[in-house]
Amino acid sequence: MYSESINELLDGVHVGRTAGKREDEEDDVSSDDEFEKGTGPKRFTYRELSRATNDFAESGKLREGGFGGVF
Repeated sequence: MYSESINELLDGVHVGRTAGKREDEEDDVSSDDEFEKGTGPKRFTYRELSRATNDFAESGKLREGGFGGVF
């Protein structure tokens, strides 16, 4: 009886982890779909960003963020 309870508990943990991975994979697919449909955030090429910021000139920098300069 004790071993059956342990097995059921472990099965439940395994099922929970597997279900969580499937949800994550579905989220990744839906975010890619948003980009393809044009409903998500706009993607810019490095060339477009470089031109828009005058080659990332310090004079155009607004502030320093956690991952670098904010232009």
